[in-house]
Amino acid sequence: MADDRRLFAGWLRVLDGLFWVIWLVLPITIWTVMGYVSDPGTALSGLSPEQARCVASLPKLSTMSPFGRAVFWWHFAFQFSIYFVLLACLHRMVSRFARGQIFVADTLAGLQFMGSTLVIWPFLDCAATFLAARLLTSNNEPGVIHPMVLIDPGPLTVGVFLIAMKFVIQHAIAVKSENDLTI
Repeated sequence: MADDRRLFAGWLRVLDGLFWVIWLVLPITIWTVMGYVSDPGTALSGLSPEQARCVASLPKLSTMSPFGRAVFWWHFAFQFSIYFVLLACLHRMVSRFARGQIFVADTLAGLQFMGSTLVIWPFLDCAATFLAARLLTSNNEPGVIHPMVLIDPGPLTVGVFLIAMKFVIQHAIAVKSENDLTI
């Protein structure tokens, strides 16, 4: 039993370390994407002629007004913000788990926060995309962001699942507490 606990704690410390690696890689990944978005021509090497024409037809940020670029980069940052929010919440939970704080109120609060965030995110994303498209169109820079009413069922499903898991774990904690008090 003690060996299982040490093994479990060891795996949690490894997972905590992997989160730090993800934190280091995420800005590099975003910076790389920003480079391709800023200059789509850099992505042309190795593409077929049809693909190259498609990339070349995309709007270029260099031709946009400062206001248009600001709206575009605001929308870009908003799109990536969900990764930072969820990563921070998950990393915080795993760090707590590694310290032995597993079935506590903070775990339940973390599950509720992540679940609620994932349920709300598709709607916020859709609204932000419509707002950015409207701002760009009103500034005579249409075609950069195309709004669609597309609510992604993936985050909704995972969000509802996490909220359900919160209630299951909450019930399990209550049952364990009752059993501990039973003589």
